Amino acid sequence: MNTIPGVRRWLAATGLLAALLLTATECSAIVISAAARTTTVPAYVPASLGPGQFLVPIVATGAAGLQDWSFDLHFDPLVVQQVDLGGFYYGVFAAPFDALQTDLSSITGSGFLLDGVLAGVSGFSGGVSGDGLLAYVAFAYLPGQGSEDPGVSVGGVTVTQPVPEPGSIALASLALLLLGQRQRQARRVPSAEAKDTP
Repeated sequence: MNTIPGVRRWLAATGLLAALLLTATECSAIVISAAARTTTVPAYVPASLGPGQFLVPIVATGAAGLQDWSFDLHFDPLVVQQVDLGGFYYGVFAAPFDALQTDLSSITGSGFLLDGVLAGVSGFSGGVSGDGLLAYVAFAYLPGQGSEDPGVSVGGVTVTQPVPEPGSIALASLALLLLGQRQRQARRVPSAEAKDTP
C-alpha cells in the first residue's frame, strides 16, 4: 500500500520538475527587434551615408548560444526605401554582437525586397549569448518624408539555439527516483528504540 503514494509523489515531483524546465526554456526566448535608427556609420560597415540615408541596427535580446537567425523587416514604403550602399548583401551589413563577442555576424541572405517588407534577411552569429547586435540595414527617406516615422519593425523571426536535452530531464527524474527509494528504505529499517519498546 505504501508503494502507490510513493509512486504518486514521484510522478508529482517529476511533473513539477518538467514544468519548471519547460518554463525556464520559454523565459529565455530570444527577441529580435529594430533599434533606433542612426546616421553614425561604424568603422566595420564598408559604406558611407548620403543625405536622407540612415542605418537601422537589428538587435537580439536574450540570446543563448545563438547560431542561425532570420527575420522580415517591415517599413512604411510611403516614407522610406531600403537602399544598397554597396557591399555583397545589398545594404545589409554584418555587426559584432557586443564588446566581448566581437566576431562579425555572417550575413547569409539580404532578403527579398517587397512592398513594405524586406523578407528573409538571414545570418549566422557563431553561438553568441546575451544582448547585442546582429546586423545593420540601410534605408533612405523618400523626398519630403525626412521628418516622418519610417515604421521599421521586425517580424517572422526564426532562430537556431541549443535547447535543453531530454537527457537533463531523464537525469533529474532518475535522481528523484533514487532519493524516493532511499527514503522508503530508511523508513523500513526499524530504529533501536522501536526494538526496546515492549
